[in-house]
Amino acid sequence: MGFMKILKELLKKKGFTQQALAELIEVPQSTLASWISGKGTPKHDNLVKLSQGLGVSPEELLGRERPANFDDMTGWVKLRVISKVPADVPIEAVEEYSGEIVVPPEHARPGCFALEVHGNSMVPRIMDGDVVVVTPCPDPYNGQIVVTRINSDGDVTLKKFQRDNGAILLVPENPEYQTRLLTPDSNIKILGSVIALHRRL
Repeated sequence: MGFMKILKELLKKKGFTQQALAELIEVPQSTLASWISGKGTPKHDNLVKLSQGLGVSPEELLGRERPANFDDMTGWVKLRVISKVPADVPIEAVEEYSGEIVVPPEHARPGCFALEVHGNSMVPRIMDGDVVVVTPCPDPYNGQIVVTRINSDGDVTLKKFQRDNGAILLVPENPEYQTRLLTPDSNIKILGSVIALHRRL
């Protein structure tokens, strides 16, 4: 059974009107209507909110078998996506909210934040449009994926971190992009390391 049919049946079974469910999960009614009609599909964060509102797992909503180790989402919280981070070259950070994701409590500890990635330099590990959850990490180890602010103008970039004889290397996953070498006197701040990845369906 497909997503659209399952969603329609759950609406009927749970006794929700489209307006009531849309208000509960905080999406426009027109967006919910597009999912019900098959004209659109929810991204990961909205899928989680929709499944929570209907009292099922995302897998069940998609017509997949619920895994035995599926985590109970009770206590999960919303984490705002506060800016967009390029994965190609540093650009000025956008200091504004661009949406929300639903995360387990351990991903919403003080200092954690979510950022949307734009670019292909971390492909295939991190794709354009992915949202990463970042936790403070003032002293990352080699191989960690970090968000850095380069120069004092607020530019940020997402790369794999590596130290080499005092220098800092920001290494892309995509071989078509070049490693960036920063000297010890470079103006760089580690904003945090990536601890989770949210990918749109």
